[in-house]
Amino acid sequence: MRNDVVARFTFLVLSVLLLISLFGRCAHAQAASEKGYRISAISSGSGESPITSGIFATMQLKNSGCGFIEVTAQETQAWLMHGCDKDFGPVRTNLYWSVGHQGGAPWVGPYLAATIPFAKVGGHEISLTGLAWPGFFLGREPSSRRTENDGVQNHEALLAGWFELLSLNVGRVSFTASHLNYLDTPNEYLYGVEYTKKLVENVDAKGSVNWYQAKKPEDRRFMYFIGATWRPKK
Repeated sequence: MRNDVVARFTFLVLSVLLLISLFGRCAHAQAASEKGYRISAISSGSGESPITSGIFATMQLKNSGCGFIEVTAQETQAWLMHGCDKDFGPVRTNLYWSVGHQGGAPWVGPYLAATIPFAKVGGHEISLTGLAWPGFFLGREPSSRRTENDGVQNHEALLAGWFELLSLNVGRVSFTASHLNYLDTPNEYLYGVEYTKKLVENVDAKGSVNWYQAKKPEDRRFMYFIGATWRPKK
């Protein structure tokens, strides 16, 4: 357990240093071209996925530099992201800070993602996406995970939830494998497929199916999600 805590703390420190370094590289360009943030997408949907449950709504904003803001509200949680979308050659990265609450418990953590395109087949890009999103609860667990409510003692020194994802993207189809290490329920996995369909010029529909490989056999199930995203016309 001690080694696990040390590894997670080391990851957090390295993430902070990485974010500071990368933000520093793009800060000058962002400041020079700053023209304010504009809405880049509004999404809503319902169902279950690795990071959603129930009805949700999201608004994303971007500026003319690399700046990015996201505000998301769900039935049991909400978060705010702020950071930078930065390309390094063909590699597209997303480097954010995030803060939110879940079940009455506040949390904070970095969000790091990268997409690497490596081929095109029939006009469709094939790429690989990796994502790491640790969240550290500040002082207390979410209400549903407190010992007096779930009867499970959390022995971790850090009140942390970890989400990691690997996705193979072929055009509008993504095949995903996710890893959850959440408080007193470590090492659960989800395997899924996601499809995005363009409805009209600036509206996409998205659907996904995931198999939730939970620790408890009675919690294992398929998870279904459907939603739509509107983007302003360019």
